[in-house]
Amino acid sequence: MWPSTDLRRPFALSLLGLSGLAWLTLVLWGQSPYARYLSHHSLDEVRGGGSLMGVFAAGWLVMLVAMMLPTRLPLVMMFHIMVNKRPDKRQLTGLLLIGYLSMWTGFGMLVYLGDSALHALVANYAWLVDHAWTFTAAALLLAGLYQFTPSNTTAWTSAGRRSASSLSTGVAAANAARRFYWVFTTAYSALAAAGR
Repeated sequence: MWPSTDLRRPFALSLLGLSGLAWLTLVLWGQSPYARYLSHHSLDEVRGGGSLMGVFAAGWLVMLVAMMLPTRLPLVMMFHIMVNKRPDKRQLTGLLLIGYLSMWTGFGMLVYLGDSALHALVANYAWLVDHAWTFTAAALLLAGLYQFTPSNTTAWTSAGRRSASSLSTGVAAANAARRFYWVFTTAYSALAAAGR
């Protein structure tokens, strides 16, 4: 059962409006001479760090707001309703959004740096060019092995023990928001991947 989201609420409308603005930005950017900075197939254009990495990060963030933030609207709305009686509800909801976007932006930077390092490695070893499939196999193997690590089990166990009573202080609320986000995102993504 999926949580229902009342899209008539001003908060939901503002998030959807922000997403729409991000889509408009992507369309306009995609029609500009700088469209190559948005394409995953043109990462060579933005390699080199410095300001080019900033352009990549900006494009990544706009894509996050346009494509991924709307999928998390039920989570954000549930959290917003959960903290609605608190005087710092806007701050807590803002922390949830900033945490979500900053974690994914950080992941994007790791992808950027990893892609640069991978291309540098391949440029030095011809064997890797002929056996590019090994990168995909290694990534799948590492992802599968992570499922059996103690840190993955600990994260799921500790997240299950948390309760709404941990929202008693601002720091605890921010920590609960972070945990709530990760548990919900993981479960939501797993269900989406399973097609349910």
